[in-house]
Amino acid sequence: MIKAICTDIYINPHSKATADQYRMLAVGAMCSEQNAAYVNSIETGLSKERVDEILENWWDVRNKEEAIIKLHYLRDKGDNFYAEALNKCIDCEDETVIHEMLQATFSTAEDLATAINIITVFRKIYPQLIEKGIIKNLPEVKQLGFSAWDSCRLVFAARLCYEKEYITEHEAWEYINAAYKTSKENYNSWEEYANSYQIGRAIWLGEFDKKMNVLVGYLFENPKSPWVQLSW
Repeated sequence: MIKAICTDIYINPHSKATADQYRMLAVGAMCSEQNAAYVNSIETGLSKERVDEILENWWDVRNKEEAIIKLHYLRDKGDNFYAEALNKCIDCEDETVIHEMLQATFSTAEDLATAINIITVFRKIYPQLIEKGIIKNLPEVKQLGFSAWDSCRLVFAARLCYEKEYITEHEAWEYINAAYKTSKENYNSWEEYANSYQIGRAIWLGEFDKKMNVLVGYLFENPKSPWVQLSW
């Protein structure tokens, strides 16, 4: 993270990505910069050892089957699956009512437990998100959700799985395109997209990520950044 913030936007001078593909890759820029990976090519530029480390330690992916499961989760469900439940309960202070609503929403114990945890964590981080200007109020949380957290990770994970040869290049671009389409459907600007990502990351981390916030600012300022070069 520190290396990424203190150096530069990582550009592959030999990228074969088209203009449309570059635009799709741009929704993964936060994960790319965080890991000092290229922002403009399907190749990450990371060492094989680093690719293995991220897939195994971060994603628990060690083979093709696990890769497909993880990519399908990010594409078809993701953490944003629980955003609707959060929205329903966000203004409620009655724990009994909250549990009743959640039990009526989720059919599995695992999903119910995840939703309860997300709501608990969100209550903790909400003041931090307000203080840092990521959101202004609860209605804005309902508007943004945190699907950007899933989309950004899907782009990066697909690239890693391609480099590991768990999926083909064509398959990787299909996942990346799916992330891009979801992002365009849900947001109207890079700012909205970045804020949604930071909400999702804060929920996952359990606190607001100040370093990621610095990195996001860098993506908005550096002339080499795809967010500067490309309009939403």
